[in-house]
Amino acid sequence: MSTPPTSDDWASAFLATAETQGAGNRARATVLRRFCDELATLLGRSGAEAMFSRAVYLARQRRPVVAPLIPNVPSSSEEIADVIERLAATESVDASAAVAGELLLLVAGFIGVELTRRVLARIRPPATSRPRGDSQEVKK
Repeated sequence: MSTPPTSDDWASAFLATAETQGAGNRARATVLRRFCDELATLLGRSGAEAMFSRAVYLARQRRPVVAPLIPNVPSSSEEIADVIERLAATESVDASAAVAGELLLLVAGFIGVELTRRVLARIRPPATSRPRGDSQEVKK
């Protein structure tokens, strides 16, 4: 039996997914928005929003660095994404990873690890839609 993913594991998965959307705050905010949309298909919009609010609350409690970055628990996932988008780059990484890690941990506890991974994978664009020049190859 394998060990279930921790919030740090989920945060890493979130950041890897955000990197497929490009760099920066906008990519992290976009992934949060898309995840909420995907989650809403499973839990309904109010269920998804409740999960986001709880994740922000937990992130603020468990990671003291997040509390000043997100001073209040936003009332919607859109508000959370807007806050993430406006932060400085390093702060955006810290805050979005903490919120996403808690969110994905909550969701995995509710719908299961495998389904949570599938929902996260649906957010990634197909490999063929990667922008030109975004190759992983090293040119000599």
